[in-house]
Amino acid sequence: MDNVERIRVGFKAMEFSLLDSDRKPNQLSSFLGEKSIILAFVPGVRWQNLSSFLRKLEEISSQNQNRSYMILAVSPEHPSRALQLKKQLSLTFPILWDKNSRVAELYGVLNRGSVQKYPYASVFLIDLQGIIRCKEVSAESNQLPNLDIFFHCLKG
Repeated sequence: MDNVERIRVGFKAMEFSLLDSDRKPNQLSSFLGEKSIILAFVPGVRWQNLSSFLRKLEEISSQNQNRSYMILAVSPEHPSRALQLKKQLSLTFPILWDKNSRVAELYGVLNRGSVQKYPYASVFLIDLQGIIRCKEVSAESNQLPNLDIFFHCLKG
């Protein structure tokens, strides 16, 4: 995991602008101040745990009755493929297209050993002021990031 320690808890989240599955631009800064953000980097469709990871994120999203946070998934998959995934898995959160995985690289979660330039499955909790409060990265291709720690961070 080459640069995974480059972005740490307590650091300011880095700005980015990516297209969603509807090809609409989304800037991180446009969401700051409204809610905390769970920013999830999702490896590509060939990752064996893709559906499990997205379903777990959707489960977290559905438990968000008071709407204190929102989920943004970031994937190297083309918007048309992301739209298929959203429909297939009934996802309610946006999947943003990280063409060439430049945002994954910016956040230090690009898997440089991946031929397709996929990110590690990773999750960041960004507070209302844009500060990273929790971070979980899974370098093991058969493991999901531990998402339970985010509930603790959200409460704390």
